[in-house]
Amino acid sequence: MKSVLADLREQHQFILQRLDDPDNLVGLIQFIEEIHHPLEESALFPLISQAPWICQGGPRCSLHMGIRLEQDPLGKIEKHLLDYSRKSGWIPTPFVSPRWLTPQNPLSVPMEEHAVSHRLSEALKELCKDREASLAREFFPVLYNDFCELMKMHIDKEDHCLFVMCEMNLK
Repeated sequence: MKSVLADLREQHQFILQRLDDPDNLVGLIQFIEEIHHPLEESALFPLISQAPWICQGGPRCSLHMGIRLEQDPLGKIEKHLLDYSRKSGWIPTPFVSPRWLTPQNPLSVPMEEHAVSHRLSEALKELCKDREASLAREFFPVLYNDFCELMKMHIDKEDHCLFVMCEMNLK
């Protein structure tokens, strides 16, 4: 388990170092969608999804939940995606939740962020096809900013809350 957490932390650093480069965004999205999130969703989350300690919270978890409740960052992103969808006709691919995930499980928080990240990734890849088009000029800056902010928030939450809980409880 320690090696999985170390790999995930290393991947987080890789992602953070590349967020400020919109010209290589498609490659970063592919890494997140094809390597990083699948590792979390197959190697870590199922292992801890039924652990009793997952419901207890951990360092900085209350802070992140407070931000989520007070500022609703995902709601803002969803509004931007809906605006883009209405104007462009873009329809996101449904995100399939794993069987182990229940609405009451605290892992529904990072999984919801994965789902929003997936929709953002799809929209951004579409916009990257022609960055000079009027829709891209209108929506790329907004959705790219949303993507960067979501990744930073999500990684901070996992590194300083979820992964710390895993290290404390998985020996």
